[in-house]
Amino acid sequence: MEMRKGAQLAPAKPTLGTIKSIDSAAHTVVLDSGKTCHCATTVDLAKFKAGDKVSMTFAESLGIPECTTMTRAA
Repeated sequence: MEMRKGAQLAPAKPTLGTIKSIDSAAHTVVLDSGKTCHCATTVDLAKFKAGDKVSMTFAESLGIPECTTMTRAA
């Protein structure tokens, strides 16, 4: 797919899930779906724990999806 100059991609839809586990050293979160999400260092994982329902947004970093924001979901 070719992009026109100045064209912008639509923002990705947030990913919703429940945290199964957090690895602070690797800066990753595993959701109850089994999906492992790498998080940017700007995401404060200390604010979250297993069982929290979260909404995550992603951006590509070196071609790899990276969680850039994570908030508690209602």
